[in-house]
Amino acid sequence: MPFISSLLHAPRLRLAWRFVLLLLVLVVCVLAFSPRAPGLNFNDADKLQHIVAFLCLGACAALSLPAGRWSALAAGLGILAFGIVIEAVQMHIPQRSAEWQDVVADALGVLSGLALVALARRFWPLRGAATQSVST
Repeated sequence: MPFISSLLHAPRLRLAWRFVLLLLVLVVCVLAFSPRAPGLNFNDADKLQHIVAFLCLGACAALSLPAGRWSALAAGLGILAFGIVIEAVQMHIPQRSAEWQDVVADALGVLSGLALVALARRFWPLRGAATQSVST
């Protein structure tokens, strides 16, 4: 599936992934900084929302950078720092609160997003890289 491989590896698509990441950051900011938290109505639903949101942010951040451990580390730390900033701002918003459990949920989401991208990149390698490793 060259299309999926291209989505995961093509340098020309990194700018598009950065644009998607920017849009997601804006959506998360609107949701996080609104006075009332929108969402699901069951115990710990907000933790699930944190995990899903930061999974998407982590995956987009990883896809917007070249493949590699250092890029993934930088992407993960940057997105986690964003989550910490959100919690710091929420301390000052009426009807909102900051919780360290939200940061833990953010970290789980980021790690999940980075892991999914890493697995997908292994499963759908660059076409040239796959043929190169077979011939050597």
